[in-house]
Amino acid sequence: MTKLLQRYPVTVVMLAPYVALILPQALMYKNPETSFLFWLVGLAVLGATGLETVFFLVRSPYRSAMDATSANGKYGQAMTVARAVCSVSIAADAANAWFGGGTVFTQVSGQAASSPVVSATSLLSSWKYVAVGLLMSVALGKSAPRNSVYRWLIALVACQVFVTALTARTQPVIGFLTFVGLFGLLLGVVRLRFMMIGVVVILLVWPTVFAIRNEIREKGGVAVSEDVSAEDRLRFDLQIAGVAKFKVPAPVPGRPGVDEMLRYGLIPRFLDADRPLLSTGARINSYLGGDETSSYTFLPLGTIYFLDGPDGVVLFFALWSFIVLLLLRTGNPGPGAVKLCILSLAIAGPLGWTNTYPDSIAAFIQSMVSAGPILVALIVLRRRSMRSNAIRAAKLGRTAC
Repeated sequence: MTKLLQRYPVTVVMLAPYVALILPQALMYKNPETSFLFWLVGLAVLGATGLETVFFLVRSPYRSAMDATSANGKYGQAMTVARAVCSVSIAADAANAWFGGGTVFTQVSGQAASSPVVSATSLLSSWKYVAVGLLMSVALGKSAPRNSVYRWLIALVACQVFVTALTARTQPVIGFLTFVGLFGLLLGVVRLRFMMIGVVVILLVWPTVFAIRNEIREKGGVAVSEDVSAEDRLRFDLQIAGVAKFKVPAPVPGRPGVDEMLRYGLIPRFLDADRPLLSTGARINSYLGGDETSSYTFLPLGTIYFLDGPDGVVLFFALWSFIVLLLLRTGNPGPGAVKLCILSLAIAGPLGWTNTYPDSIAAFIQSMVSAGPILVALIVLRRRSMRSNAIRAAKLGRTAC
């Protein structure tokens, strides 16, 4: 599984939720658009697998244990940085949710939370993904015990569960759990059986989580449909299949262009406080006859098809395959902590199966800006570590002489 992931990373990351959940649902419940779903997934596979196959023929995949240790063992004090980033991320996410950031209630109102704490901590919302990238680097470089890495991963997941309890939104924690599992599998840090156990546990506890979420929403004054059960909420095949009846690409008014994505990605909100929330889901809901107080998408794959047509699906996954492969298979002997942090942001953002396209691209740009200080710190630590090793080697050489 790990070898397959490393040869075809974007293909497997994209296919995983469809093979494990969405396509089996379509077959089990005899979704009338099942053939369309397979065709749509095939377009994504064409873009991702085609590019990855060409890349594989040109450059062999990185992934021996010796290469992994060598590439990630050059970062002095990597675990210290990882612990710091984890701690800051947990504190920031918890504070952000506590003061009203990212809640379903602000989503319904269409207004960003006004608290300065929310504005400040929102800048660090992507640090949890960087933290995972750092922990994976530490595990590969063997600069700390695996148990320590797993404890911090559990702490990050626990924080997202706490955030879900405050925001009444389950999508972030499901997306984060999926990301950690797939990213860990890609790098050989998480074993497949652990991933499968996690999927089973999520499915078992989902009805209870769904009921608690609805109760929190009702207490906050948000209407909850009694016609939608926990099982219905997992019918992602129906959500994507809904796009089959539309002529694409759909001319959705207010769709963010390149200038808006750069604006939202590069400029922090506290410097541009008057801008509205970036929500393509709300624009789509309005286009479909609803209003902008609710959000609706066809999941990323269906939304790309809805907004950009079949060609857009192929090009999107080909482009991100190229970016991921550059991060995984360039450099000698392989990707170290810096590249793994960037890779984590790419997989968690634009390639996340629950995220909204194209908002996720703006979020990726914003995440790169936010992670800048961490990446610079890692580069400095790597240079210091290599310099110290060179000096130590020189002294040993003189002693031997």
